[in-house]
Amino acid sequence: MSEVKVFGVPQSSYTWSARLALTEKGVEHELVISPPRSEQQSARHPFGKVPALVHGEHTIFETVAIIRYVDEAFDGPALQPATPLGRARMHQWMGINDSYLYPSAIFGVVLPRLVFGPQGAPIDEGAIKAAVPKARQALKVLNDGLDGQTWFGGDTFSLADITLGPVLFYCGFVPEGPEMFAGFGNLERWKGRWLERPAVQATMPPRG
Repeated sequence: MSEVKVFGVPQSSYTWSARLALTEKGVEHELVISPPRSEQQSARHPFGKVPALVHGEHTIFETVAIIRYVDEAFDGPALQPATPLGRARMHQWMGINDSYLYPSAIFGVVLPRLVFGPQGAPIDEGAIKAAVPKARQALKVLNDGLDGQTWFGGDTFSLADITLGPVLFYCGFVPEGPEMFAGFGNLERWKGRWLERPAVQATMPPRG
């Protein structure tokens, strides 16, 4: 039995980020299926969100805290830049994800298209249409930030890439994806490199 467990659902971009950080560090772990707001999840996250990390006797919730803990608590390649400026840039990109990209792209487009609609909920096409330019605004900032860089941490794969990757991945599965990414070649090339990483392939959630 693994002493490191991730409680969540594999399709969650945040759960994927937690597992990706662990895999990049070479940490064996167990994914325990635990839906949001379930009794099991609420026992480990006070707001019932996913994921939560259990390491021995310790429980950690909120993805940013989890992935920073993973990088600092385990041996393996560093997932944070070595300089203060590098770390600040990393957190800048992660903040853009949480404050601007995720609300517009995931809540505004991906979840209605891929989750709520297939479950039978009515789709507000007007709301989706309004969310696309907001998503593009965030994507443009990210695309410009990658100019001349391999990763969001410069030459080093970092927690920013781990945070943004699953979100950008899911944006590619909605009809609005081509419109959202149009003209953003840096992001498209970055996504190709991201998808080739063994840790990404090893943790990729099933679809359907």
